[in-house]
Amino acid sequence: MPNLLIRIIIAWLYAIALPIYALGQSKDCVLSKQLDNQCASYCYKAMKPLLEMASQCQQKDAKLVDLVEQLGELKQQLSVYKERESKNKELLEMAANVVAIKEKLSNMEVKFQKQLEQQTTETVLRTEPNSCLSSGRSFQIQKIKVAGMEAFSVPCNNELVGHGWTLIQQRLNGSRNFYRGWDEYREGFGDFNDEFFIGLEKLHHMLASQPHQLYIRMENWKRQFSYANYDNFGVGAESSDYKLLSLGKYSGDTTDAMRRNEGMKFSTYDRDNDMYNTESCAQILKDGWWHAACSDCNLNGIYNDAKYCIYWNVRNMISNLDCLKTVQIFIKPKAN
Repeated sequence: MPNLLIRIIIAWLYAIALPIYALGQSKDCVLSKQLDNQCASYCYKAMKPLLEMASQCQQKDAKLVDLVEQLGELKQQLSVYKERESKNKELLEMAANVVAIKEKLSNMEVKFQKQLEQQTTETVLRTEPNSCLSSGRSFQIQKIKVAGMEAFSVPCNNELVGHGWTLIQQRLNGSRNFYRGWDEYREGFGDFNDEFFIGLEKLHHMLASQPHQLYIRMENWKRQFSYANYDNFGVGAESSDYKLLSLGKYSGDTTDAMRRNEGMKFSTYDRDNDMYNTESCAQILKDGWWHAACSDCNLNGIYNDAKYCIYWNVRNMISNLDCLKTVQIFIKPKAN
């Protein structure tokens, strides 16, 4: 812009000065001097705006140069910011990936822990039997392991009713009192070599581990033996009050006296779950059992009692000789 302006000024001066010079050649010296003065005054007045304009143009050019330089610096800063933004975006993506990886690792750890616990349980179950099917002698105390409980001991009897049966209750001579509270029936009591009850908690876990059959062997005071067999014996957890879930199909040489108890909750003198509205069957019969209102059978009653003895099918009892002298209750896993 400055070079173009200078060229215009020079051309303009040349256009003015040429006629003046020609005029000066044709006049005398006095006139020439007057014209010189007038020309100088005229040129100054004409040139002054142009000079001011040139000065302003130079100032604007300088500002333009500064603006261009500032624009260049801003472009550089913008480039730096974009680069930083790109890096920040990459860092955010990396952080998100790290969080996702941590979550996956956490889930994998939980799954691995569950698999490890399952494998450990399966290993323990493989190393320790879960029933008396593996027992060899006619009678032996064997430790078993079922899911949901630590290993515990049970009496295995392979003599009275065949191989692989677990004895869960035994009445022989009245040496043990079976009129007990809820906690004792839950945990079990007595002596495996004498009279005992295995315990409702153990019984529930054994039956829950696989389908079982139930066998009840009985002898009355006439020395007559009888048995009752049920092919699908199930007892619920304590949260259900150890409800008698199922008995299955009955077979035997006596009556199906336990059918009335199916679906009933277990009752003791301190936990009345029976269907008798006005009294407690457990308190009346002095036992712990799956009472309805009350029961046709009572295998945990008072031993050799004149009024409330141990019995099976109360409707067929004629005398105390029909009370039971011995009782063994067995369970065994069902064949596949």
